[in-house]
Amino acid sequence: MNEQLSKGMTALRRSGNRPEKITVNGEIFYFRKLTIELEEQLDNIIKSSQDSTLKPPEALAEDADEAARKAFEDAALDYRQRAAKSFRKLTAEIMRFTLTDENAKPFFMAEDDIYGMLDNVYAQTFFTAYQRFRGGTTEAPSATEARFQG
Repeated sequence: MNEQLSKGMTALRRSGNRPEKITVNGEIFYFRKLTIELEEQLDNIIKSSQDSTLKPPEALAEDADEAARKAFEDAALDYRQRAAKSFRKLTAEIMRFTLTDENAKPFFMAEDDIYGMLDNVYAQTFFTAYQRFRGGTTEAPSATEARFQG
């Protein structure tokens, strides 16, 4: 067996061992570099977080009565709350999977309660960093939430 690695394989390993550093609003995030296999695992995390029952309420007719308006407002509030909760859960899972420390070691332990500690400001900051990490897109979180919901 050939135990010697080619220069190319050595370079790939060295590159993979260095995390990607992204700074947003003073917060520093280190992301693990993703191989094709890790990309597939991340896609599976996103797909498993989709909720096919999460749909925005039907548009309110202009001539709707007060009861219909109240029902629409309740449905819209429920949708916003469920979408925000779904987005935070997905954000926590992506954080657990992609974040590392500056030495490329896992940032979170498996038993860490990320969701219980995650606040909306940090989630938005992480989302911005994650978008830069994944290719520099800057679409709004609401657009991403809608895309994640199938």
